[in-house]
Amino acid sequence: MLHRVRFVDALQSASKKIFFDTNDQMLRVIDAWKVLANDQDFIQKSVYCNGTLPTWQGLCNDVHEIDKILRPYGVIGVDGSQIYPDKHQGVGCFLINIGSVVLSYGKVGSNVFFDSYPYFFVDAGQEQNCSLVDLVNAKRDVFELEYGYKKMLEYQKNEYQEPVICMMDGTFIFRHMSQEEHFRNYFLTRSIAQLDLYSQKNMMLMGYLSYPRSKELIALVSLYMQKKGQVLSDEQLFDAMMLEYILKPGQRTTVFYHRSSIVSLYPEHLAPCFVYCHVGSEIVRIEFPRYEATQEYVDLLCFVAYDQAQKGVGYPVSLAEAHEQAVVTHDDRDFFYHMIKQVSIQARKQLRVSPKLQKKKVLVV
Repeated sequence: MLHRVRFVDALQSASKKIFFDTNDQMLRVIDAWKVLANDQDFIQKSVYCNGTLPTWQGLCNDVHEIDKILRPYGVIGVDGSQIYPDKHQGVGCFLINIGSVVLSYGKVGSNVFFDSYPYFFVDAGQEQNCSLVDLVNAKRDVFELEYGYKKMLEYQKNEYQEPVICMMDGTFIFRHMSQEEHFRNYFLTRSIAQLDLYSQKNMMLMGYLSYPRSKELIALVSLYMQKKGQVLSDEQLFDAMMLEYILKPGQRTTVFYHRSSIVSLYPEHLAPCFVYCHVGSEIVRIEFPRYEATQEYVDLLCFVAYDQAQKGVGYPVSLAEAHEQAVVTHDDRDFFYHMIKQVSIQARKQLRVSPKLQKKKVLVV
């Protein structure tokens, strides 16, 4: 039971670390951002030689209008959810549920299709050298890419003429798959191979990051200010915070090329790129493979992101609906373990749950 008085005392003590004023620092950041793009000496000697800071198209502080695309388009939203393995249930089974929605706009007879598919896994204990949570998360990310590709193929087989974009909630910079050799050799390789299938069909896909906490542009500004003899405390600053002062609703940044060490594991045409867009309610980060970094593709990606956020009253309607198809509720989890128990009875095998779980179900004082 939570001791609420003690919690409130702890919260009050930490309030200055949670709620802080960054206005003074942000004004300095914006001033530096406005001028660093024209400092070619800094860009050539510090940015390009750094190896971890992003590079970009045009000027880094260019602002572009998100033009309205007056043509039909389709969007496929894909999301995933899961039931993690629970050792107290007596089995190592887990489940990944992938949900999707197919939406089309701007033509007579537009259709909406919902779908979900559960992937059931028997024994998490067979996987070695990784935590079970990391294992399930990595598998879910791979299945989202595979399921999105499947839905894109189905859309193309219907011979629709309008462009279609696959939207996913999250990043294409698979850092969590690169930390351990086991993940790198299997999950990361598999994810990149799946991205390559999209590129071979010239399919458009994007990763949509709401409330992004990336600091790549802030790191760029921090280095520039350091070269000018200024000190920036950037622990509490993020790219989106700076861009709130720069972008207006319906505007985007230029295209940036991500350059952390993980990029060396990607083929050049699949290396992650990103833009920031002001979709009205917030600054979002849009990620996509490098083969999509053309003006035609970027214009369409950003318009779809903006249009979907407008239709969803702040968050893309396609991702919200895909999440509803993917989400595993508490009742679903109960059903999952209930059916495992029923199958164990049919097999005349005793399912041994832990005493800890039994104690939670029957509390005796």
